[in-house]
Amino acid sequence: MRVKAFSLACAVVLAGVIHGFVPFGADAQELDAVPRVEERGKGAEMSGPMFEIKQTIDRITEQLRTIGSTPAWRDNVSKLVRSKFNFEVMSQGVLGPNWHKASQQERERFVDLFSQLLEETYIGRVREYTGQMIRFGVEQIRENRAVVDTYIAMDTGNEIPISYKMLKNGAEWQVYDVVIEEVSLVRNYRSSYASILRKKNVSGLLTEMQAKIEELQQRHAIEDRNA
Repeated sequence: MRVKAFSLACAVVLAGVIHGFVPFGADAQELDAVPRVEERGKGAEMSGPMFEIKQTIDRITEQLRTIGSTPAWRDNVSKLVRSKFNFEVMSQGVLGPNWHKASQQERERFVDLFSQLLEETYIGRVREYTGQMIRFGVEQIRENRAVVDTYIAMDTGNEIPISYKMLKNGAEWQVYDVVIEEVSLVRNYRSSYASILRKKNVSGLLTEMQAKIEELQQRHAIEDRNA
């Protein structure tokens, strides 16, 4: 359920320019806690993290209406997804202490592969999107951090709560984690990569990530040809 929910969240909401705005030395755990103050609901002004996510939703859902109709539909969705995610900050959280152990080249390679992997894993599943409605809760802001609460209506009649943790980069808000039913995307990947990192270090993890991306790309190429 969480995989489908996050697939839909990507399909209708998210995006990221790969420009880090948290110093490499920042502790990833510092990003996990966002004080929940200054809550704003539907009456929020026409700016801020919730407003930016709403704008992105409109653009992505418009692209989803073209699924399979043109060769460029997947690239168009991918570009929009990259406009609100900050993959470098996400990567720091996923690698945890291993981020400081990795070389600069390994860090850059991980950011590149992690962004590709998220796209291939989730944007490749946007065919599951069938017009599910999104309800917005409140946005909670303190200084340069924010949480935006949303709810996706599933076919079963239930709602899946999805919260977007965001940081401000200049005048723009970018997503650095997604929490689905209280499960963090960043923490989930950190846990799944832990055993690989213990056995093979960062270089071994990069090799496995590249292989997974190639597998997914081949699968999606077949799906597009058969669409």
